[in-house]
This record gives sequence, structure tokens and C-alpha cells, in this order.
Amino acid sequence: MTALPHPIDRIALFVPSLAGGGAERVMLALAAGFAERGIQVDLVLAKRVGALLRRVPPEIRVIDLQARRTVLSLPALLRYLSRRRPPALLATMNANIPALLAKKIYGKRLLTVVRCETSPVAERSHGTFRTKLLTAAFARLLPAADAIVGVSSVSVDELKRLAPAAASRLHCIRNPFVDFGCHADGCTKPPAVHPWLNDTSRPVVLSVGRLEKEKDHTTLLKAFARASRSCNARLIVLGEGSRRAALEKLAQDLDIADRVDFPGFSPKPHMFMSRSNLVVLSSIYEGAPLALIEALVSGCRIVSTNVGGAREILGYGKYGALVPPGDWKSMSAEILRALQSKKKNAIPESILHQYSLSSAINSHLELLVTRDGAVGRAAERTTCTQT
Repeated sequence: MTALPHPIDRIALFVPSLAGGGAERVMLALAAGFAERGIQVDLVLAKRVGALLRRVPPEIRVIDLQARRTVLSLPALLRYLSRRRPPALLATMNANIPALLAKKIYGKRLLTVVRCETSPVAERSHGTFRTKLLTAAFARLLPAADAIVGVSSVSVDELKRLAPAAASRLHCIRNPFVDFGCHADGCTKPPAVHPWLNDTSRPVVLSVGRLEKEKDHTTLLKAFARASRSCNARLIVLGEGSRRAALEKLAQDLDIADRVDFPGFSPKPHMFMSRSNLVVLSSIYEGAPLALIEALVSGCRIVSTNVGGAREILGYGKYGALVPPGDWKSMSAEILRALQSKKKNAIPESILHQYSLSSAINSHLELLVTRDGAVGRAAERTTCTQT
């Protein structure tokens, strides 16, 4: 590994929880990677909940702020910082706002890096009034950060428009392939983990994502209902969320309940992907969806909405079909076309290498250990172009 300048011995990672989303899985993987490099890691949670808790390595200290909401966790975060005094803090999701407020209070004593995992412009357009307020607060606070990480060229461009004063501190670091025990440079084919994946007589479509509005499973179910009439396929939807009951009812209304299963969250979606015929992403907006990266590495056919970093991951249509968000008819046609195709796109090793976990760990460490992160050598990486 390349020697890093001005190494530090402790880093704090601040996450709302360890729920099973892509952002949480990436942060846990980064924490484990830092620890493997001999750095003491505090994993600071606004609330100690989530399916990934049992996957935290024993050498990582978990701090529970016991906050009712992440955006209200500042007092508890300040108490933690005062007690433990970590020299660097890496935050993501809604934890970015209290992290940036803490930076304003601590100033140069706390090197602060924030990760923007989603599309801030799309959140502002499609989100609730509360989401729009949080996005506005985030934009005002961004210039306080020592470094800001976007996960795709699209998200970096959006962050530049959102907070022009922070443009010099923007860096593009791709989300890595993360499946605990399986890495992009050596993933063997796992056994089937769902009974439908043992039945090769019927194709299986897989969707991975939280059961929430922005993932737009409504469009997915409508598209699958039409496509499955012609191909006798089944659909597995991995994930948990507030819309489970509504989606189960919609599956019944569409008369596909016997062909759709909602088995819940899985920390190892690649175990499903390697045996599925197709992976479909139906989101209204995205930053750089981890599910698509995992699907690429797993060698799956892919259909995705043409949103955010999804188009970059798929090489602008070279490695999977892209359809307009919310267009269930177009999605249905591409699902059927993919299931009927005998050909898979070969993904070059140079593309897969861009999603290596070790590369993401090193890139984050370059920002976290360098006090002049705003103008350091990593500052030039503001695009995530495909090679």
C-alpha cells in the first residue's frame, strides 16, 4: 500500500444507524478497512440500531449517541468529541449536518469529511418539505467541510451547483463493491439462498433496495406484471422499509402475489445476484447505487432507470439497459428483452477495478490524514469517468 502523508491513529465515522442501506454498508466496510490498517476506529451512531450491527468487527468501538433523530444529535456528538477528541471525522447521510455544525464549533481541531451518497438536487425536487429544509441547511454548511466526497460525476456537479463556495473541496470517490466476505477481485459463486433460485425452469428477476418512495417499487411491480405474462418469471425484492404493506397489497391487486417475494434485508445480495437472471433498479433518483455495482461485479444482466450515477455505472447503456424513471411500460419491455436475450455484456476488468474496496479505503484516507485536504493531490479528482 502507498504510504500516506501525516498518518493519524484515530478516526471517527458518523452514521445515522447501521440499517441495511448501501451507504451504511460502505461506511462499515471503510471502518473495517481503516481498522485493518492499524487505525483506531470509533463508529459513531446517532442511534444504535440496524441489521448490520452484528457485522461490526470487534476491534471497532461503537458509540451510541441515543439521538431521537440524527439531525438532533449535535449535543450528544459534541459530548463525544469533547471526551474522545478524534482528530478526524467522516460522516454521511443526515449525519452530515450535525458533523458540519460540530466542525464550525471545533474549527481546525477537527478535520471533517462528508460523503454525499445521493442526488441533493433530486432530493430537493422530489423530497418532502422536511427533506428540502435539510438539503438547504446542508448546502449552507458545506463550505465548512475540509473535504466533500461525491460518489459520481453527477453528484459532484450537483454539489458544485448547490454550494459553489465549496467547489475546491470536492472529490469524486466511487462507491466500492461491498459484500462482507466477497470482494471484486476474488468473488466465487455462492450457493443459492432462496428456493426460487434453485428452479432453473423459471427466470428470476431481482431488485435490491429499501422499500421507500424514492426506490419506486410501484413502477417495478407494474413493469414486472406486464413482462411476466410473456415469460413466466418470478420477482424477488430484497429490502425493508415503510412501504412493505403497500407493495404487498399492490402485488395482490396486480395478480402477481404468487410470483413476487419480499424476503427482507440481506447483507449479501451478491448471493442472490449470481443466481438471478436479471437485476432491476427502479429508483426515481440515486447517487451511485451500490446494487448496480454489485450487479456488475456479479455478472448480471441489468435494467435501470436513467438517474444520477446509475448511467455512469452502466457506461451510459453499454453494460445495461436504461429507461426513464416512472416509465413502467419501457421498463417492462426492457425486462422482457433482457430475459429473452442469450447474450451477456462482458465487463472489462478495468471497469470492475474502479469499484475495488482497497482503492476506496486509500482514497478516503488521503483526505482524512491530510490537513490541507482542500488543496491536496486528491483535490484534482473531481470526475468519475469510465475508462
